[in-house]
Amino acid sequence: MEMKKWKDTAGHKLGCPYIGITLVGTAEEMARHHSGYCPGCNVRVKWEEKKQEPENAVGQS
Repeated sequence: MEMKKWKDTAGHKLGCPYIGITLVGTAEEMARHHSGYCPGCNVRVKWEEKKQEPENAVGQS
């Protein structure tokens, strides 16, 4: 199983410590262990696969 990075894209309330957190795991782990409601602000979490940016993405002139 391939491990992927996942970013929480839910609309958390201001001051919530879980805004924009990133986790690493398989799709099955995310669905089983990290789905449901945010423990900080009680908003339904939404996970989206985080796109990998190329290492050499430096602007060239």
